[in-house]
Amino acid sequence: MVRPRHYRGRAVSGASSSSSVPPASSSDSEPMDISSNDDDDIPAATSSAPAARKFDLEMFDPPPSEEFICTVCLNVMEDPWECPCGHVFCKACIQQWLKSHSNCPICRVLCLVDEVKPVVHMVRSLISHLTVRCENSEAGCRKKVELQHYDSHKKVCEFASVRCPNEGCGLHLLRKDMEEHDRVCDYHQDMCPDGCGASFLRKEQANHNCIKKEKLPGKGKSSRRANEALREIRNQKSTCTALVLNKLHFARVVREICMEIGREDLRWQSHAIMALQEAAEAFLLCLVEDEGIRAMHMDRYAHIALGLGSEV
Repeated sequence: MVRPRHYRGRAVSGASSSSSVPPASSSDSEPMDISSNDDDDIPAATSSAPAARKFDLEMFDPPPSEEFICTVCLNVMEDPWECPCGHVFCKACIQQWLKSHSNCPICRVLCLVDEVKPVVHMVRSLISHLTVRCENSEAGCRKKVELQHYDSHKKVCEFASVRCPNEGCGLHLLRKDMEEHDRVCDYHQDMCPDGCGASFLRKEQANHNCIKKEKLPGKGKSSRRANEALREIRNQKSTCTALVLNKLHFARVVREICMEIGREDLRWQSHAIMALQEAAEAFLLCLVEDEGIRAMHMDRYAHIALGLGSEV
């Protein structure tokens, strides 16, 4: 028996069981009404068909063959299934149709739900290779993509409208412009550039404590002096060959640094303490008996440490 080929709104070379039954007609521009309960009436074109398919026919380039058009929804078939008579429809369309009918929407041959089967792989492959224009074509995308790759393209399309991920912004712009926007977005989370570990919105950067202190009159010179002193402590640590820092003396130096710099400037307190601790740990490994060398280096480090606060 020759199986009928699926053409939009008609069947060609029908089976003998359907030769005496005229094919059902349908509009060439509107989908079938699949909600009717009267199996003997020809389904009329109406807007009560299933929701529009994933791709409108206008998106295809070149236009698809009529053999790939579902007669029920009038779009390219999505997940095509075949009736016993050979006509093919979207799975969702034919299943919805058979809830209230017991025949093929085209040739009216008897058809039950459990008789509808998926089409052969070749048909699915042909449909998957149809090409469509990107839905972002009006925004500037000029790509044509095969159906099987369309979802992947959507995830990376440079012309897709995306929402700024920074909480509180909410701005929508093209994906290709997002990186540039993020550089200036007021709602981007920044880390303190001075290393205090605090995070804040970019628009609040001017109010951050570390930066605010740097902008106070007279702070620039003292900050540079503090940095130089800390660097000198670390440099002297690597060149010293013999030094013992008495624990009580070390504690006194740290305490004086904190008092001189001021309690509010926690950043410099932290840096100074860390530098002196590193120096002490290294120097205590270089114990020597020469009291003269020991005294000389203790005086040197006390002078450097106290210099941290001399100009604040």
